[in-house]
Amino acid sequence: MKMNLSMQMLVATVLGAAAGLVLQTAGAADMARVYIAPIGTLFLNLIQMIIIPLIFSTLVTGVYEIDNIKKYGSIGVKTIAAFFIMTLISTAIGLGVAEIFGVGKGVSYEAAVGVTVPPAVSVIKTIINFVPSNIYKALSSGDMVAIVIFGVFLGIGMICSKEAARPLYDVFSAGKAAISNVTSFIMKLAPIGIFAIVTETMAVNGIDMLLSMAGLIVVVYIGFLLNNLLVYGGSAIISGTGFGNFYKATLGALVFAFTSQTSAAAIPFENEALDKLKVSDTVKSFVIPLGSAMHKNGTALYQCVFTVFLANYYGVEIDPSLFIAVMIAATVSAMGTAGIPQGGMVTLGMVLAAAGVPMEGVSLVAGLIAIIGMGSTANNVGGDMAAAILVDGRRQKA
Repeated sequence: MKMNLSMQMLVATVLGAAAGLVLQTAGAADMARVYIAPIGTLFLNLIQMIIIPLIFSTLVTGVYEIDNIKKYGSIGVKTIAAFFIMTLISTAIGLGVAEIFGVGKGVSYEAAVGVTVPPAVSVIKTIINFVPSNIYKALSSGDMVAIVIFGVFLGIGMICSKEAARPLYDVFSAGKAAISNVTSFIMKLAPIGIFAIVTETMAVNGIDMLLSMAGLIVVVYIGFLLNNLLVYGGSAIISGTGFGNFYKATLGALVFAFTSQTSAAAIPFENEALDKLKVSDTVKSFVIPLGSAMHKNGTALYQCVFTVFLANYYGVEIDPSLFIAVMIAATVSAMGTAGIPQGGMVTLGMVLAAAGVPMEGVSLVAGLIAIIGMGSTANNVGGDMAAAILVDGRRQKA
């Protein structure tokens, strides 16, 4: 039976952990650093090579295409607002549980001597730095938040230019298609890169790192549970649907999403649940397909938890000003980068960059995505249904 890529990455993580522990027991950690680590570094270089052009082209075309959403009037505006606010709250929950449980503390990357820790800056200074004074400098330095801000402005400018901007849109759209194909090829190499990085990490840190990663999975699922109850349950109460009524109607869709790990396949179950909740066909037919593509608040949540874990692991302090940058980066990566192959793994690099965390961390935790993917998909699907009842407005209890 052929394994999908997520399962391949999980197997690579398990095999890498086993190989690393064997090397540590044999006192051969230096061999992992010298001969195995360069393979992982090569893979990370490939990821870094494509991440900026991929995210920028996807974001610009995505913003430009929002002009089509305006044709739906208030439903379109309410939907985008609901997606943004709910995803932003999800990132706050992710950061909150990660800080409360101290994920990543107790282990350190011994080979990371020389990792540059960005100096702490004020919240106001951080917000000012979000707007790039020189976009070429932002692109060359990999300043993800500044790149995102410029991409949003460029997309808005293209919308205002109407048909005159169509040739520019076509250029970005073609670039997105080409770089997506390159990304798909690079992702096929992910199991090899993950195996190399996890092997070296375990050879250096041993069983402590393994236990820490197991704890990371538990914390992510605690975040998923809180997000579901607080954000989606809260939406049910605000909309007048009722907490119990919402979960009674949506349980089947949530279970299917959890077990299948695919948002698109869950759409029929979501529609059935929203019919029980008496959501209008107009809202349902617009919100659910759009949400399946661009409302990934479960993804945004686990990316925030991963970022705090890796920041603690590499000794990078995330102060309140960087929390803002991480929240924005995670929200944009979850909403504005739909269609990226293995998007959760690729866009994690964008969030790490916003926090000043080394990109090496992407491969270290990538194998865990197969395990948390169930909870992430269920949260993404639940978020779409919660957004639908909010957009539909107050109603009688179903």
